[in-house]
Amino acid sequence: TAVGSIYAEASSLWTVANSSNSLVRYTGGAALFVVTAAASTTMSSNDGTTQITASGLTDLSTGSRKRACAFGGSTFSVTGDGVAPTSGAFDGSMGTNTVIAIGCDSGGASQLYGTIKNVRVWQRQLPDQTLRALTV
Repeated sequence: TAVGSIYAEASSLWTVANSSNSLVRYTGGAALFVVTAAASTTMSSNDGTTQITASGLTDLSTGSRKRACAFGGSTFSVTGDGVAPTSGAFDGSMGTNTVIAIGCDSGGASQLYGTIKNVRVWQRQLPDQTLRALTV
């Protein structure tokens, strides 16, 4: 959980999140998710200390959309639709263990209520230009 990158294609059944809706989540941190009461045109990442959000993305409720994040060293970033990633200071760990939940958190909460496909997890931090290329 100290270094990595995640990619997923997802769609939602909602336009505004009624709870924290997860695409991919570590226990203690969330790699790709939409914050409660946020629009499906946003994508966030949270390392347990800092939360970053990319906004103005294509609406998840109108079709499958590509989203990605990367973390490691002192920075982490999140993006979609090939736009420049939003970055923040990384606390050194994306979660408390290596449990990865897809479509919800490890306890079954924070459900996406949509579809997820083509999830990919790397054990290295992909550069921002690669994240942009993956999500075009």
